[in-house]
Amino acid sequence: MKIIKWLESIKQLLKFGIVGLAATGLHLLLALVLLYFGVNVYLANSGAFLGAFVLSYIGHNYWTFSMSSWHPGTLLKSFLLASIGFLTNNILLTFLLKIAMFNEGMALFFSLLLVPLLSYFGSRIWVFKKNKLL
Repeated sequence: MKIIKWLESIKQLLKFGIVGLAATGLHLLLALVLLYFGVNVYLANSGAFLGAFVLSYIGHNYWTFSMSSWHPGTLLKSFLLASIGFLTNNILLTFLLKIAMFNEGMALFFSLLLVPLLSYFGSRIWVFKKNKLL
């Protein structure tokens, strides 16, 4: 039985990684497209975040954590967690642009590496935890 649970956890982690990579890729793509059109780096990052959040929530809710429908509680928690990740992303982005003097594309790339890690642990422990109150 422990092996089956372990395999289920690995399967869930792989799904989380695939959705997370897709959302991170979408975030980076949208941000770079917006930067190409001359949008301010922070506005580009914000717009890209919203697109990535929608993809991430739908993917994790229906595929990674196999919820049968969306729930306002998980949507709110997911948005809060994503917002914390986004805030962290922007603080790191500012550090990389203003202190470390990275160019905009490299700063976005490195600042986006941290968010999926925060998202994984927060989603597993808090957002999509099987909770009898939901």
